[in-house]
Amino acid sequence: AGLASGNGGKVSGWEYSGNVGINPLAKEGAPAKANAPFWDNGKVPHGKQFAFIQHQGSLKQRVAGFEAGKRYQVCYFENARNTGEGAPSLELLVGGTCIVSSHEIAPAEGPGSFDLPFYAVKSAVFSVAKSGALELEFRKPPREKTTIYLDQVTVVEVDAAAELTVEGR
Repeated sequence: AGLASGNGGKVSGWEYSGNVGINPLAKEGAPAKANAPFWDNGKVPHGKQFAFIQHQGSLKQRVAGFEAGKRYQVCYFENARNTGEGAPSLELLVGGTCIVSSHEIAPAEGPGSFDLPFYAVKSAVFSVAKSGALELEFRKPPREKTTIYLDQVTVVEVDAAAELTVEGR
């Protein structure tokens, strides 16, 4: 099913806790959406798999290359499984600081529909005081059963000039 516990305890490039894994969209020679037991809605934005957190859990990755004084933003796509058990919550921390507050994730569309994309999320813009590596952590709180999906996680440097907008244009 793609659970890390059934895959040698690994999610390549990530540390994890709880029921976490990689959901393949289909295996070679299998029909579309075969072997993807956690994927029941939404168009996957990138590639042939996505990460998931089921029940309580977290996905963490140490990200190097942050430079003191520069501004950054984390961008990613999220969605939730359609279980009828309520919308799950997720938060994102970088270096222990919350940059995407805990929020509910509704399924992108009904079960068995795969046309609407996962939700695009952009974190608050943040800067770091010291150059080096920081831990990026997606955290799902306890007591929630519904599975969340994550895809195409990126950290981008934000140019201050690019954030300026002119009203009326």
